[in-house]
Amino acid sequence: MLGRKSTEEKLAAFILEFCRPSGALSGLGREIHLPMRRSDIAEYLALTTESVSREFSRLKRDRIIAMPRPSRVVVLNRPALEAAARGQKHGAAARRETSPDSLGSRYGGA
Repeated sequence: MLGRKSTEEKLAAFILEFCRPSGALSGLGREIHLPMRRSDIAEYLALTTESVSREFSRLKRDRIIAMPRPSRVVVLNRPALEAAARGQKHGAAARRETSPDSLGSRYGGA
């Protein structure tokens, strides 16, 4: 089913899958080890390395994950990561779409 998912969904699901065996998601903010380089992750997920790098950056910018080292991920916001894996909006993008200003302009308001 990976072929029908967005880059965000694929990478979020990938991170969650590698977290589960060690139980790392039982406590938010715990560091997990990624056993692959970005190029290997890209190949595994049928994406480009650039797309994977951009998505890691976006997840970091939205404070869903932190990456103290390239092979380490700290899940800062598990609910947002799970939402991303399901294809639901999270973080800044979700806030922008539901802000009073964006709703007003969308429905003919000021």
